[in-house]
Amino acid sequence: MQIEADTPAGLTTRPLAEQVYVNELTTNQQAWFVVAEAPATSTLKGDLVGFAWLQMFYDEAHVMNIVTRPECQGRGIGWQLIQALLAEARRRQAICLTLEVRASNAPAQALYRKCGLQQVGQRKRYYRDNNEDALIMTLMLGA
Repeated sequence: MQIEADTPAGLTTRPLAEQVYVNELTTNQQAWFVVAEAPATSTLKGDLVGFAWLQMFYDEAHVMNIVTRPECQGRGIGWQLIQALLAEARRRQAICLTLEVRASNAPAQALYRKCGLQQVGQRKRYYRDNNEDALIMTLMLGA
């Protein structure tokens, strides 16, 4: 929750209530979370520097959120988180992995393209905080 709170507005959705995460982590068998920790050699020494949340909807994997601490962005953490999500989606035999990304978030879009996702659509006024459009990006995984 702190990572989300520290992320500048317009780069992520606003932080969810703690109880939402508690419920997802403890009761939702279709949800899967992965976290990234700073290496022991870092000044952050084992602190959480990012997380990602995958939700299964039938045979489709949907990225609910992926966040990296602002001061840690550009270091490959997001790429590693997405790779972990892709591995879990494949383990669960998902046919695709899909996410929404802000139309203005070019760095995230570039990262997702690097991981093989392609834009397949757009959701008008998707983000409630500023009515920004979301791009829908998907990677077909097979069955």
